[in-house]
Amino acid sequence: MLQDIPQSAYFRDRLANDTTGEPATETTYSVGVFQPSQGTYRVHLSGLKLGLYKLGVRTFSRDGSDQPPLKLPGVAGPGSASFFQLAFVSTPGAVSTLVRVATFESTLADISNSRELELIDSAGIAKSLSRKIQAAAEAAARGRTEASQKILRAFKRQVNAQAGKHIHGTAVQILLEDADSLLSQLACDHDDDDDDHDDCDDDDDDDDDRRDQRP
Repeated sequence: MLQDIPQSAYFRDRLANDTTGEPATETTYSVGVFQPSQGTYRVHLSGLKLGLYKLGVRTFSRDGSDQPPLKLPGVAGPGSASFFQLAFVSTPGAVSTLVRVATFESTLADISNSRELELIDSAGIAKSLSRKIQAAAEAAARGRTEASQKILRAFKRQVNAQAGKHIHGTAVQILLEDADSLLSQLACDHDDDDDDHDDCDDDDDDDDDRRDQRP
């Protein structure tokens, strides 16, 4: 489902095997936007089933030149919600950026789905990671920003320590990016309390365009 983006179209493609005639086993979901406005776009992906996916974005400058492709992996489950932010810059020579925007809830879902896919092969490790995220969420809810940040840094250390041992494949990247996103948001919240907005400018004025897509 597409929301609030002028001159846009949504596509869902399933290609059968031309050689064997077997039906398609995967579906590609895509959005095309003709001459989009420069600014920040929010991407919301809603999971339909358990599995891995890749979010890819191709952008073009206003002179028609191709910018480097942007790709981020993700893990989905039935009803899961994943969020990303695309900062689109149309100036020739500039490069747009795509980042993951995590919540405590989405991070817990990433841990759970990674465990189900055996990207985390230890129930104990998955439980320990989940407890850290829950503790960080509780600390943040109480306004204990520094305590929450400390727990998230411990979460990152555990993910790095278990990478290639009990945490495999793209789960390492996904969980580290989840933690980095949460740390960044907490830093901005802390700066807001101190009336320091230099590193946490809000682009809401350019953020009226949003898109939803289902992996």
